[in-house]
Amino acid sequence: MLLAVLAVVLGVAAYRVVTARDSLPPGAARHVVLVVFDTLRADRMSLYGHTAPTSPRLEQVSGELLRYGSATATAPWTLPSHASMFTGLWPSEHGAQWGHFELSEEHLTLAEILDAEGFCTFGLSANPFVSEATGLTQGFDAFKVAERVTSPELLRLAAQLLLHASDCGRMFLFINLMDTHIPYTYGSYAEQFGVSAPPILTADDKWAVSSGKRTLTADEIGQHQAAYDAAVRLTDDLAGAVLEILRRQQLLEKTLVVFTSDHGEGLTQHQEVGHVLSVWEEQLAVPLLVRLPEARRGGEVFGRRVSLVGLTPSILDWLAVPRPPELQGRPNLEQTADLPVLADYRSYFSETRRGFNQEMGARYPALARRISHHHVIYCDRYKLIVSPGDRAELYDLLSDPQELHDLSDNRQEVLNACMARYTDRLEAGIFTPFDRPTPETPASQETLEHLKSLGYLQ
Repeated sequence: MLLAVLAVVLGVAAYRVVTARDSLPPGAARHVVLVVFDTLRADRMSLYGHTAPTSPRLEQVSGELLRYGSATATAPWTLPSHASMFTGLWPSEHGAQWGHFELSEEHLTLAEILDAEGFCTFGLSANPFVSEATGLTQGFDAFKVAERVTSPELLRLAAQLLLHASDCGRMFLFINLMDTHIPYTYGSYAEQFGVSAPPILTADDKWAVSSGKRTLTADEIGQHQAAYDAAVRLTDDLAGAVLEILRRQQLLEKTLVVFTSDHGEGLTQHQEVGHVLSVWEEQLAVPLLVRLPEARRGGEVFGRRVSLVGLTPSILDWLAVPRPPELQGRPNLEQTADLPVLADYRSYFSETRRGFNQEMGARYPALARRISHHHVIYCDRYKLIVSPGDRAELYDLLSDPQELHDLSDNRQEVLNACMARYTDRLEAGIFTPFDRPTPETPASQETLEHLKSLGYLQ
């Protein structure tokens, strides 16, 4: 694998060194490394306030990082969230949602934009759903999906790729790591976090708990959450390793580094294990850490809520790369007054025309009754969740971060104001209408196998 990828790199680099820009505007990053820690919740990181010591390495370098304190994914699962990160488009615009398992070639991606600007563009993914099959590799000179390769091995390959950054002139490296995705990978940290028997390892386990067919004891819940925390701790080491690779190769002060996640993970809150089930904060709130060249703005905490849909416009601006017409006028992560924060989730329990959805609905009728399409919009401290039939729930995230108390019946003024904001966005086409049928795109056998391997289907 390594030799094959490096052969492509050398060939690309030989070409890019001629075409890449020699000079950059002052302050612009030359390279960019985007790392997505798949399924990483912000609130399970000690850097974000978790009581367990899950991110000490990132805490040590926090003075070099711009930290976004409230970053939100556009959907609670891999495909729509990555598609939004890569395109700067809402799920309603790019259409890569449940039942339509592909980002269309008509949508311009970050890799395509940077490729046209002369960057070497390389991707490494431990997630089989971030692959050519789902259209997420558009614009990459070389992209390797490595399902059975450990994260340290994948980072060793990343280090080999980065050795050729100067040959390229400018480089974009994307990495997806899966250690905080079921089954969690935590290396040597089991003992530190008290993990002896994590109970949730398979899709069967996950669906049984989430549907109410299996009830976990308090000890089992503690074990499962400890296993996740141990995996977060391993992820922290991996983030530190990325920075160390760049520092060792004397690239760190020339490189824009972004650490984030595509979604979070239910850890038995709201009777849910895993993700892709609903739009609670444990599945939408993600970390977002940025290291600008020479650690500019290091130690700053950006407190206002932001959406990962602003990631591509921001990366282009930080690189001083002109935006294509499709992204002109799109707010970046700094322009929060103009950047709405929302989630657009289509439930596969509601996509009953497809055989595998019918099978899941028949196997887990309680989930099929409970889980539906959802729209989410944030209104300052409040979060509005709208379901088909105009059912609305309202939560005060400041006083009720666990979303246990629906205020829709006793905060009428807030509810009305938030509903007005939601209606404006719905009429502007930012949300996928509940009654819009998902395109009849049959899932390929490869897609079905990927969905099963990730625990979305049985």
